[in-house]
Amino acid sequence: MCPRFEPPSCEFRDREARDDTNFITGTAFLCGVAVLDVAKGLAELKTKSLAEIERATAITWGGRAAGSYQLAVDAKAMAERFRHFYEGETYRQEALEHASMAEDGGTLLTQVRDEVGGYRHRAMKSLSLKD
Repeated sequence: MCPRFEPPSCEFRDREARDDTNFITGTAFLCGVAVLDVAKGLAELKTKSLAEIERATAITWGGRAAGSYQLAVDAKAMAERFRHFYEGETYRQEALEHASMAEDGGTLLTQVRDEVGGYRHRAMKSLSLKD
């Protein structure tokens, strides 16, 4: 039987014991450390449309996917190739999801799919996989 995973103890983890969000400053805490930059989020929302945010996010995730696939091609050990390929698949999915919400009739979705697809194809080839 596998041991049950227990997260590290944290005095702020239990929401019933303590309200872990300061709604005055908009700062969320994870084990007492701020993780959200609400001011940055508000600044972005005031200057960009949702479609612009989705577009930028899709391009960022697409770059991560392409980079991971390239790392898969460059890796010497097969286990490393598979790890990078798997990570690329995760990033690719995120890129496609955000690109599909760019409100441009699918243009960005097609472009991200095709550009990332070239890197993905080479990574699959390095793993002797077929697309």
